[in-house]
Amino acid sequence: MSLPQLINYTTEQFYCKGCENVCLISQMKFATNKIFYTGNKCEKIYTNQGEEIAKGNNHYDYKLSLLASFIKPKLDANKLTIGIPRGLNMYENFPFWAELLYSCGLNVVLSRPSTFKQYEQGIGTVMADNICFPAKLMHGHIFDLLQMKVDRIFFPFVVYEIKDDKKVANSFNCPIVSGYSEVIKSSIDTAKKYGVELDAPVINFNNEKLLKRACWLYLQQFDINKNVFDNAFNNALKKFNKFKNDLKENCVKIYENAIAENRTVILVAGRPYHTDPLIQHKLTDMIADFGVDVISEDIIRDENYQLFEELNTVSQWTYTNRIIRAAQFVANG
Repeated sequence: MSLPQLINYTTEQFYCKGCENVCLISQMKFATNKIFYTGNKCEKIYTNQGEEIAKGNNHYDYKLSLLASFIKPKLDANKLTIGIPRGLNMYENFPFWAELLYSCGLNVVLSRPSTFKQYEQGIGTVMADNICFPAKLMHGHIFDLLQMKVDRIFFPFVVYEIKDDKKVANSFNCPIVSGYSEVIKSSIDTAKKYGVELDAPVINFNNEKLLKRACWLYLQQFDINKNVFDNAFNNALKKFNKFKNDLKENCVKIYENAIAENRTVILVAGRPYHTDPLIQHKLTDMIADFGVDVISEDIIRDENYQLFEELNTVSQWTYTNRIIRAAQFVANG
């Protein structure tokens, strides 16, 4: 465009309603009738692209849809409704809990997807400002479940996750992830203030015998038949393993197709709760909008790597171990 055409333009401002960000958009219309948008944090609705770019494959979209497939319909025959907060390690373990509880004749309700409004609803009960945002967000999800009129809230105290690699020293959760149910009990006190018990059984996913024992100790208070429980536990483990395998297979599929088609692929590594679009700031959506394929650390689940024998560190944190192994996968690729 010539200089006069660049100088002569009109501006109109309005709020985008495409998501909870509600960005203030400035639309600049030039003398040539060309339009330029600014102020938007993504390009899902308002774009300055000169030509159509095919969106890349985003594994995180697949992961969200796969997690959503485990949400169960409420049945009138099930007299008890258990609410589960959508956050922290539930982005890893929700499929197991949903299958187990539902197969035992309990309704399972998941809190609604994260929004800033939901976050602000619980911020008054956060006990430490320096705690991480994913933990702060859990307060909003607890209040969301209370609004959904659940009978009890299930937020287990998970000390150990499953070891992805036998060479790692341990499979501890982050202490905040493990013990945040106790923080919620102290700060919100759902039982005393709202009449809704918060159940936090101590769980070890790395030992199937201890996992089954802890699940049975928790569930037998609801008069669950032992045979029903045994079948439910086996079914939950089976579905849980398939869930993790499906995640890996989808990453492998995206990766192999990208290599075959000479496409750019980026591995966005994080902890399970980075699947939450609010926590990851929709980073993977923005990358995919540029036509780049996105995979996650799920691609290295159950792989055998020698890395931990070479590191001057103690490989005891399960999510950190997975991220380090994902970095090795990329470095060796």
